[in-house]
Amino acid sequence: MNRVTVMVRYRRGVVGESRRTVHLVVLPASLADVPDNLGAVCGARFGPGDAETVNSPQGMPCVQCLAMAPVR
Repeated sequence: MNRVTVMVRYRRGVVGESRRTVHLVVLPASLADVPDNLGAVCGARFGPGDAETVNSPQGMPCVQCLAMAPVR
């Protein structure tokens, strides 16, 4: 199954600003298969409506996600 890696962070107001780091989430390539609950590479969990996508590198990255990033 093909997968894509996306950058997400908690939406403003869900957690404090210091916890709004940018995480890496590996998803199925098919949008029909995106789960309601997302799990980041580092283990952070995002419930429905808790996350927003980050389309360009911005904000503080999650160091654990970077260290564990899936690479080809």
